[in-house]
Amino acid sequence: MGVSSLMKAAFPLGFISMQPGSDSSVAAGNGTSQKSMVPPGALHKGNDTYTMYSGDGEKGWPGMDQWVDFYSMWEQNEILINKSCDALGYSGVPNPTADEQDGILEAIAAESKESGLDQRFILAIMMQESKGCVRAKSTSSPGDQIHNPGLMQTHNGIGSCNEEGDMQDPCPDSTIKQMITDGVSGTDHGDGLKQVHDKAKGSGAAQYYRASRMYNGGSVDPSGDLGKGCCTKCYASDIANRLTGWVTANHNCDLDGETGWSPLAHIDGSASQSSQTDSSTAANANTANANTAANAGKSTQWDGDDGMWHGNQGNWDNGQWDGSQAANSWSASGSAAGASGSQWKR
Repeated sequence: MGVSSLMKAAFPLGFISMQPGSDSSVAAGNGTSQKSMVPPGALHKGNDTYTMYSGDGEKGWPGMDQWVDFYSMWEQNEILINKSCDALGYSGVPNPTADEQDGILEAIAAESKESGLDQRFILAIMMQESKGCVRAKSTSSPGDQIHNPGLMQTHNGIGSCNEEGDMQDPCPDSTIKQMITDGVSGTDHGDGLKQVHDKAKGSGAAQYYRASRMYNGGSVDPSGDLGKGCCTKCYASDIANRLTGWVTANHNCDLDGETGWSPLAHIDGSASQSSQTDSSTAANANTANANTAANAGKSTQWDGDDGMWHGNQGNWDNGQWDGSQAANSWSASGSAAGASGSQWKR
């Protein structure tokens, strides 16, 4: 199914309003979406560029009136979703089918209605965490070894179509729904987007940006600067850019020590590194162990084949992290497991 036919299947009545919880919001459950027509002039497609944002999520950051509409956001991100498992560097992992993508759309719509969160925010987090690969591999963090499965790389979630070598093809709608539910509504072990949004200060776009930082790193730095603190320092900036149209343009945030990489690197061979599965997710977001959170931001590589952490820029030594040579970014080079996409860049 091509882009146009997929969008017609997902949005049979045309363009949609993005206000969650209103009569015009999308409702899922029967494969058909309820929505109000929006004049083409009301669509906001944004720009596929990357602007580095810093600070507290307010001054200088894009407001919600600058966000792309959901229809355009999904359509523009299909270039990555269609090749998402390839984009993660996986070998032998099928990319999402049209039916599986329909399942993602329905799950996002249902969770948006249930939680009251903007669908665009849910989609942006999913793209950040897995690029939409329904068979995204589970990851874990050093220290507490919190498990991060699925589309949203959730905190000990139960939804996954690629768990410990048990890859499901096709990925059932029920499992896709569970992956999105784990990420939005949370799990028995940690917060989801709904909980961190409720805890985040402020309102509007700034509250969403702060919530994204909390989902990634557990909290907002005491300074209020979303580019400081644990884990992926560019995370909130990335989410702001995804919400304003960024899809394939080179990444230009240097807070994590790397910049200029291409989201399409594994697809077109344009770069040796790319934004791969973001393992920082709820594993770091909900840990109560400050040392784990601090160490999680260091530079290592995860070998998903042998379940060990490796690092040519730092090493674990008797439970201690030797980060003297470590940068604040994941290395995309190293062990043979990297060829199958078992390592990522933070």
